[in-house]
Amino acid sequence: MGQALSLSVAVITKDEEANLPRLLDSLERLQPAEVVIVDSGSTDATVAIARDYGAHVIETDWPGHVEQKNRALAACHQPWILSLDADEPISPELADNIRDLLKTSPHR
Repeated sequence: MGQALSLSVAVITKDEEANLPRLLDSLERLQPAEVVIVDSGSTDATVAIARDYGAHVIETDWPGHVEQKNRALAACHQPWILSLDADEPISPELADNIRDLLKTSPHR
């Protein structure tokens, strides 16, 4: 589909095996340079699913929502970061809009 974007996708999870595949599948059209999953003790297949999709997985405790989101953001290495929840797959239209925006951005 094209070149990976200078974009990180950050997701925090716990027991999201039912939602995570749909989210990760939706990112295929977007093609971010990296997907960072910060998991706080899932007891289901969340971590395995994330790794199967090639995401960078960090397993850690739960310090609270804001701190966990900050951990995910801190682990990202691209100049642009999209922070999503596991139950927020992106539409093809949104993926195209983000791709177009980043293509025209002076900071890519």
